[in-house]
Amino acid sequence: MARKQTLILCVSALGLAHGTAAHAQEAGAQPADAANDATVQDIVVTAQKRSTLLQQTPAAITAVTGETLVERGISDLPAVQALVPSARFQIEQQSVQVFIRGVGASLDFANVQPVVALNLNGVSTPREGASAGFLDVAQIEVLPGPQGTLYGGTAMGGTVNINFNRPTDHYQTKLAVEGGNYDFFHVTAVQNIPVSNDLAIRGAVDYARHSGYQESGANSQNDFVGRLSALFTPSDAVSFNVWGSVATKNGHPINVVTRSFDATSMGLRNGAYLHANDPWDDTRTGALAALAPFGAISALDQIYHNYSVGAQLDAQLGSTTLTSITSYQYINSDQNFWLTSIPADLTGRYKQVTQEFRLLGEAGRLRWLAGLYGSRLTNSGAFALFGGGAYISNVTRNRLDNLSAFGELTYSASDRLRLTAGARASHFKREGAGVAYDSTLFDFDKSYRHVDFKVGIDYDIAPKVLVYTGFQTGYTPGTFNEKASSTTFDNAVKPSKLSAFSAGMKSRFLDNMVQLNLEGYYYRYNDLLQQSYDISAVFNPIFNAKRTEIYGAQADLVVKPASTDQFNLSLGYLHGIYKDFVQPNGTSYSGNSIAFAPAWTVTAGYSHDFTLHSGYIRARADARYESSYWGDFAHVAGDRLGNFLLVDASLTYYSENERWSFGIWGKNLSDKAVPGSSALGGIPGPTATQLGPPRTFGARLTFNY
Repeated sequence: MARKQTLILCVSALGLAHGTAAHAQEAGAQPADAANDATVQDIVVTAQKRSTLLQQTPAAITAVTGETLVERGISDLPAVQALVPSARFQIEQQSVQVFIRGVGASLDFANVQPVVALNLNGVSTPREGASAGFLDVAQIEVLPGPQGTLYGGTAMGGTVNINFNRPTDHYQTKLAVEGGNYDFFHVTAVQNIPVSNDLAIRGAVDYARHSGYQESGANSQNDFVGRLSALFTPSDAVSFNVWGSVATKNGHPINVVTRSFDATSMGLRNGAYLHANDPWDDTRTGALAALAPFGAISALDQIYHNYSVGAQLDAQLGSTTLTSITSYQYINSDQNFWLTSIPADLTGRYKQVTQEFRLLGEAGRLRWLAGLYGSRLTNSGAFALFGGGAYISNVTRNRLDNLSAFGELTYSASDRLRLTAGARASHFKREGAGVAYDSTLFDFDKSYRHVDFKVGIDYDIAPKVLVYTGFQTGYTPGTFNEKASSTTFDNAVKPSKLSAFSAGMKSRFLDNMVQLNLEGYYYRYNDLLQQSYDISAVFNPIFNAKRTEIYGAQADLVVKPASTDQFNLSLGYLHGIYKDFVQPNGTSYSGNSIAFAPAWTVTAGYSHDFTLHSGYIRARADARYESSYWGDFAHVAGDRLGNFLLVDASLTYYSENERWSFGIWGKNLSDKAVPGSSALGGIPGPTATQLGPPRTFGARLTFNY
C-alpha cells in the first residue's frame, strides 16, 4: 500500500510540474500475465540507423509497436496522428500532409516535395505513397526535428519510419476480420513459411471497404494492399531481404466541403458547415441548390496504383556491418472530386529509384556510421477545375536527382558520457517543365549543394536517468513557380533551411513503474516555402518566408502501477511565429502564427486487464485534444481550425495463449467533424476543407497460429 501511495503522490507532482510539456512513447500490447509485466516495457528502435533501446537513445522518438496498431485499429498514416504529440497527419486527397512540431508542407503540387520523410522499410516514399494503407507492421517510429545528417533533403521536419515484419524461421498464420457501421469490412491475412533452413517467405494481404462517409457517397473505401517478401540467410553473417508490394484504391475520393459559412444567416461563422446538423452532408440539395451552380454533388471515381520493390543486404565483415538498400517505386494517381461545388481532377505520376550503402562499426570507445545515398525522382501532375477546362497546376516534368555522402561518430568519453558529431554533404539537381496558367510554357534547371551537420552530448546522471542536448540542421532544395522566367520575374524558389537546438531527459523510477521523458526545443527556419491556395485565383505563387521561429516542449508520462493497468499521458506545447515574412507584393505577415500548429496537444490513454481463468479482457480508452490553430499563414477569417477532443474506446477478450481474440471498438465517439487540409475560396467560401471520419464502431476477430 505504501508503494502505491508513493506512486500516486509522485505522479500527481509530475503532472503539476510538467503540465506544459509533452512527448508520447507507446508501449506494445502485453498479456496480463506476462513476466515482469508490472514495469514499463522496453522498446528497441532503429530511427538512428542502428538498434538501440528507446530509453538509451538521446532523441525524442515516438515508437509504436505493431501489436498496439492492431489493438487501436490503426491501418493508415492519418490515424497515427492520435499517438504523436505536436503533430498533424492530415489527409489531402491522395496524399497525407505531415506536420511535426509545426514543420511540414501544405503544398501538394508536383513541384514541391514533402519536408517530413516517410520511410517504408528504410526507403523514402513519395507524398502520394503516404495515403496507402499498411499491414503486418513491426513498428512505427516518429523522430521530430531536422534529420539532415542521416536522412537528407526530405527530412527537414523529421522522419516517420514504418518497418514491416520480416519472414521468420517458423510457420505463422495471422488473420484479422472486422466489421462495423458504414458497411465496414476489413480483413488482413498473413502467412509465413520457412522453406528451408536459410530461406523463408512471407505473404500479407489486406482488403478494406466501407460505404461513403459523405452523404453523396463520397469518401468511400475499396482498397487492396498486398506484399510478398523473402529472407535468405546463407550464414549467420549474411542476410538478404527482398520484397514487393502493390496497393490499389477503387472507392470514391473525398469531396471538399465549404467551411465557416452559415447557410441560415448567409454569413461568416467560423467552424460552421452548410448542413449544421451533419457536416458530412455535401449534397447541397433543397434550399442549398443555388450553391451548386455546376451540377448536383455526387461521388466521383479515382485511379490509384502503387507498385514498389526493394531489397536489403546486411553482411557482417568482421566488426563492421555493411548494409545496402535498393528500391524502385511507381505510383499512378488520378482523382475526380468536388472542390466545394466545383468539379476537379488531380493527377500524379511518380517513378523513383533509390540506393543507399552504409557501413556501421565500433572501435574501442568509438561507434561510427558512414554511407552513400543516391536517388532519382521523376514525376508529373496536374490539377484542373471544370473537367479540365481550367488548370491550376500543370507540371509535365519534375526530376530531382540527389547524391549524398554522410557519416556520424559517437565517442564514449567515459562509461556515462558520450559525444556525437555527424555531417551530410548533398548535391541536388532539379529539372522542371510545364504549362502555365496562361497556356505559355515554362522550364527550370538548377543545381544545389549543401552540408548538414549535427553535434550532441548525452550523459547518464543516474543508472536510469539520461540527459542530452544537441544541435542539428535540415535542408530542402529549392523549386520553381509554374511560370516562365523573364526580365521582371524569376521562377526560382529558394531552398529552405532549419536549425534546431534541443535538450531533454529520459528517466525511469519506482522500480520501472514510472517513465518520464522531457524535451525542449528551439527551431530557426529560414526561407520556409509558403503558398496561399485560393480556389478563385488563376495563379498561386510559391514564395519564401524569410525567417520563422518555433519553440516548445514535450513530455511523456507512462505509469504501470500493476500488471493489469497502464496509463499514458502526453502533453505538447508549441509556439510558432513568422518573424520576418513579407510577400512579394509587399504584404507583411510578420508576427502571425504559423499554419497547422496547435499550441497545445494532449494525448491520454488508460487500459485495464480483467484476468479470467481462460484469458483476460482488456478495456481501453484513449483521447486526444488539440487547441485551435490557423489553416493558412494570412489568418483569413473563417480559417481558424482545431479546438476539438477525440475519444476512442475498445473492449477485447484475449484467449489464454493469445491464439485468438474478439473485441468491440468505437472511434470518434463524440462524432466530431475534424478538418484536414485547408484552402481559401470555394463556393460560397470563405474556406474549404476535407473532413476526417465521423463516429465509427464495430467488432474485430483475430487468429494467430
